[in-house]
Amino acid sequence: MKREKIQIYAFLIFAVSVLSQDGPYLLFLNSLDSVISVRSDITGTITADTLKTPDKVKVTKPGDNGFFVVPVSPTKIEGTCVYTEPEEIFAVSDLEGNFSAFVEILFNNGIIDKELNWAFGKGHLVLNGDMVDRGEFVTQVLWLIRKLETEAEQKGGKVHYLLGNHDVMLMQGDVRYAADKYHDLAKKTGRDLKDYFGGDTYFGKWMRGKNAVEKIGKTIFVHGGLSTELLKADLSINEINGLLRNNIDSPDSLLNEDSDLIFGSFGPLWYRGLITSQKKYEKIKIADLDKILDYYEADRIVAGHCIVDEVSDDFKGKVVRIDVDHYEEESCGIFIEKGEIFKAKKSGKRIKL
Repeated sequence: MKREKIQIYAFLIFAVSVLSQDGPYLLFLNSLDSVISVRSDITGTITADTLKTPDKVKVTKPGDNGFFVVPVSPTKIEGTCVYTEPEEIFAVSDLEGNFSAFVEILFNNGIIDKELNWAFGKGHLVLNGDMVDRGEFVTQVLWLIRKLETEAEQKGGKVHYLLGNHDVMLMQGDVRYAADKYHDLAKKTGRDLKDYFGGDTYFGKWMRGKNAVEKIGKTIFVHGGLSTELLKADLSINEINGLLRNNIDSPDSLLNEDSDLIFGSFGPLWYRGLITSQKKYEKIKIADLDKILDYYEADRIVAGHCIVDEVSDDFKGKVVRIDVDHYEEESCGIFIEKGEIFKAKKSGKRIKL
């Protein structure tokens, strides 16, 4: 057999083994005192153990024999959605289960160290939605976020995990965009994939406590956007988040007009009008954008959801677009330092926006 064929086969075996790594998922039983812990190892072997709720879990890093440890601390509802501006903010969006890009961009921009520990001091890390679906390492991404949340708070910093449309879809059981490996795991354990993100799971309880919109200083962070239709509803940021959180598990037939708006095309999860036109609406006009900014006493909106060739701004800096393809070399976020905004490349290079 030729050497190149051996190398190809070896790579395929490695790739399959790496993709087999998943979990752990923690599914609560009758109380929060015990769980079923489900994981898949590098050989594809699935284990489902009933045990007392652990105080920490080991999460295998994709592609190597290492792991990182995450405390399984009680989840909570994010009670704050408006923050004073810290000296430094790093924001990135739409990682979609891409663990390697997530780690690389955080490490090269000084957010974490080589051991995946928080290294950003009192800085704020904003994850602007869609951290799940499509990618092969969703659970590793989620556990790393949980780890960094805990460590950031201990250092006076903050991790803001904002919900995007895919995060909410996964919680609601719309799993059509999840990679095949997740469907396979669910099938082999005799469950539906939605069961792993329900309200009786650790991931599900934790994610259901998150906000969809937050304001830090004079900057609003939201996955999709804020529309004129949402403005007409006269909802505060706190009310928007409350409506979303309280109705994630409600059937459509029970949604009132405001909550139906939150989950619809003009809501913060799905609206694209800050960046582009759609069949249902044209791109927002500057006068309407100004009304939204004035209402929420903000200078700009940072949005993901609509993929763009590069991180960029529009409307003279009033909209900042940060959804780029993190599977390409242009993986990028933004760094806000003392009010100035920079493109923050995956390499760590920064360019003033």
